[in-house]
Amino acid sequence: MSVKSAIWVAAHLRRARGMGHMAVLVKRGAEEAGAIYVRAILPGGLARLFGPPPGANYKDTGEKRWACPLGFEPVPEAKTDEYMARQQKYDPDIWLLDIEDRTGMALIDISSVD
Repeated sequence: MSVKSAIWVAAHLRRARGMGHMAVLVKRGAEEAGAIYVRAILPGGLARLFGPPPGANYKDTGEKRWACPLGFEPVPEAKTDEYMARQQKYDPDIWLLDIEDRTGMALIDISSVD
């Protein structure tokens, strides 16, 4: 089971804002199935980037899967900007959400990160 990208993004932004996080849609992608990236903005100019994993985007249970294309350790936010600029050259239909979150998880469940 997969959910349209636009619906997942709207729900995730609403959930983040409802929990008191600053959450912004940085780039709007394809409504139906654009790849979704979520950037957790940390203090000190650091960030952690979550994006689509290789293979299926959803587990058999229906839970969304994630990968950390720049590694799990936080990196300078500028490095995530560079990565996203390269990705947009290959896929102009991607989504990017920024969520300020001191935990560095941006409401992504750690069990869903491959």
